[in-house]
Amino acid sequence: MTAVVEGIRAGGLKVKPAGTLNQPFFRVPAQVFSIDGTDLQLYSFDSAADAQKAAATVSSDGGSIGTNSMAWMAAPHFFLKGNLIAISIGGSAKTITGLQRIFGPQFAGR
Repeated sequence: MTAVVEGIRAGGLKVKPAGTLNQPFFRVPAQVFSIDGTDLQLYSFDSAADAQKAAATVSSDGGSIGTNSMAWMAAPHFFLKGNLIAISIGGSAKTITGLQRIFGPQFAGR
């Protein structure tokens, strides 16, 4: 997770820790960060296989995760790399581009 935060900072974005969050759709808690005013939730799974299984429960537009129907405050962007799933709620083009540089293309969202 530290490498992700360092990568975001290296891209010229301001990152601040914002606590933890438990969501009903993933079994692990999220570490929450504020990136230039955008919330980023980082979920660290035990393995890449576990993260991949969790990612498979997310609909292509991010409107549902498993049996949970989502009502996001802004467009969600889902990223997967190794054992990490990142969810950015909204975000500027600069923020999304920075996340794509670290994680690759989003696997779900709008």
